[in-house]
Amino acid sequence: MKTKVGCLGSCISRDAFNSDFVHNYKDYFKMEISAQRTLMISFLNDPLIINEELIKIEPNTKRNRAKSHCISYDLNKSFLKEMIEKNIDILVIDNLLEVVLGILYFDDHIITNNRWHFPLTKFNDTITDEFILNITEFPEEYFCIWSKYCDLFFKFLEIYCPNVKVVLVQGRLVDKILKPDNTIKVDTVFTTKANVINPLLDKLDSYIIDNFDVEVIEFDFEKTFLDENHIWGYSPVHYHKDYHYNLIEEVRTIAKNHLNDNKAIPTDESEKEKFRKQVKKANFETKLFLKYMKKSNMPDALSIYNRARIDMKNFGNKDNRIEVVETILPPQRITFPKWLKNEEGEGIMVRSENGTLDMKIKCINDGLLKISIRGPDMRDKNKKRFPIYIDYTNFSINSEPILKNNVLVCHDTPYIFKKEVKDSEIIDIHLEWLPFNESSVYNG
Repeated sequence: MKTKVGCLGSCISRDAFNSDFVHNYKDYFKMEISAQRTLMISFLNDPLIINEELIKIEPNTKRNRAKSHCISYDLNKSFLKEMIEKNIDILVIDNLLEVVLGILYFDDHIITNNRWHFPLTKFNDTITDEFILNITEFPEEYFCIWSKYCDLFFKFLEIYCPNVKVVLVQGRLVDKILKPDNTIKVDTVFTTKANVINPLLDKLDSYIIDNFDVEVIEFDFEKTFLDENHIWGYSPVHYHKDYHYNLIEEVRTIAKNHLNDNKAIPTDESEKEKFRKQVKKANFETKLFLKYMKKSNMPDALSIYNRARIDMKNFGNKDNRIEVVETILPPQRITFPKWLKNEEGEGIMVRSENGTLDMKIKCINDGLLKISIRGPDMRDKNKKRFPIYIDYTNFSINSEPILKNNVLVCHDTPYIFKKEVKDSEIIDIHLEWLPFNESSVYNG
């Protein structure tokens, strides 16, 4: 008898249940639920009913219809209803989308911030005054809300689906590519992304493992490689097919053990009503909090005047580079511009309006580390750069202070720090800054 399975997550867990990756998975499993691009905070909130024409993506191709379906599925909050109706044996989940997407709040509605598909719809143009909450920019706030909804979701399973076994797949971002000639290549851009995203995945996975009865499929970094010819495109989570075959085998083993479990007794109606009240209370409190966040944290035009810009490069030969080991900055704030890459190595550019920055970097190969702290690159309509000054109040390397006094800089007049470094040397950077203010010392 085939095991009835559902999937809540990303390609990390879903691709294994696809004949393009595992040709014979249907010999063992029947895929009943495929919940993609929907998050716990979203699907436990109220549905949003709209004209489906507004979320159609043109041209009308199979792939675009699948994208529109993901949006509709999230807006309709279909997942919990399917969980009750389908009576599945195993639910396979991963937390990647919880980390890389976050939620979108507007007009007192909460939906998944599907930033890949949503901008392609007409409905996206109707939304104004929205607020995005994600774990990369608001790590403590998002985790606090997510953990509350995670508790509610597992309570839902206990009440409505007591016989479902949850399998947590601990997928991670990978930077190693398996080439056709069986050689391995490292993508340094993916290395930096992995160093930002993977610790957040560790945090969410650990919360589930520590608090709920789940089966865990651990991730083997040494044996997991990327496929640069993956049918969904080149990505740090689009793995080689070997990964998916191994995943199916592990889920098969869990299924064999689970199907021998004693069947749980369904919960009575009083517990269901109590649960509904808990969800209603959580949704009310979350929306109040998001209203406050939208008022106090929405970026505006003035944020540019507090935007630090830090350029870093480990000068040596063409293989010299920098890896980001630890930071809470979102990945889009760390880039690898072409003008920082040449025969002397590859550098990174960091931008932040947070007023403070803590970052650990690793220098690859011996070299000369150069860190330039400056202001943002702003230009007028004629593309002529004009100065915006940033007042750096604190700069330390490995806890040793670098600045004796505040330093006021703009893009074209940076403060430059240099240090000879060894291969694999870790550098701990701390920066604090303010916009140009009445106490700033201007030496121009």
